Order: sequence, then structure tokens, then C-alpha cells
Amino acid sequence: MPLANRTVLPSCLGRRAIAEDDQTEENSLTAVSHNAVLGTIIQLASLVRHADDIFCDLAEECQAVFEKADSINLRLHALGKKIEQLDSTEVTIRKFSLVVLPGQAKCSNCSENLMEVAALCFPGSAVHGWLVCPES
Repeated sequence: MPLANRTVLPSCLGRRAIAEDDQTEENSLTAVSHNAVLGTIIQLASLVRHADDIFCDLAEECQAVFEKADSINLRLHALGKKIEQLDSTEVTIRKFSLVVLPGQAKCSNCSENLMEVAALCFPGSAVHGWLVCPES
């Protein structure tokens, strides 16, 4: 929300012309004070209009933030429901097979599962050592 340049009018309160019939000294002082009070009331009315604009803009921004937070909250609840539906006991494990080049044999005392774990967890040189070991 950018800050707007707002001007409260009138900027000079007592600069109104005095009527011709109020030119006497007593009437002129009263007219000047009335003009100053009238200018103050007009200035307060202008200030109220600006305050109303500011608060209306603020209310619109708050509504936009509320709607965004509500949509995020709905998305979080949907994700929470999806997470609750997940069953941690049912996990599919993919079978990995090691590619054995012709002329290479697997260790006979190594199980197939151990070879799959080795292919995933150990460095390539260690897996290669397991693949090239002679069968007993």
C-alpha cells in the first residue's frame, strides 16, 4: 500500500474576506473569529475524509491478508489429511539388481540383499571388489 500525498484544506484558516456590513471594529473581530472557526471545521471535515480513505484502504489490505491466510490454512489442513492417510507400515521397496559384466562372478557367500545394499550405500570401488571376488 503506497503512501499517498494527502492535503488537508483549507491550509490558511483566517484568510476569508469580511462582508461589507461587518466592517465595524466590533463586528470585524467577531467576523474574523467566526471565519477562523469555520475554517477549522472545514479543515476537520477534510481530515475526516482523509482518515476515512486511509481506514478503508487499511480494511481492504486486512481483508486480502485474511483471505490469503485462510487459503494457506485450508491447504495445510488438506496436506494434514493426506499425511494422516499415509500408512507407514505399507512401504514399497524397489528391488535393485547389480549389473554383472560377463566374466565376473558374485561372491557365493554374499547374499543378494547384501549386494543390493552395497550397491546403494557403499562407494563404487567397494561394490566393484565384491563383484569381482571369486566364487568359492
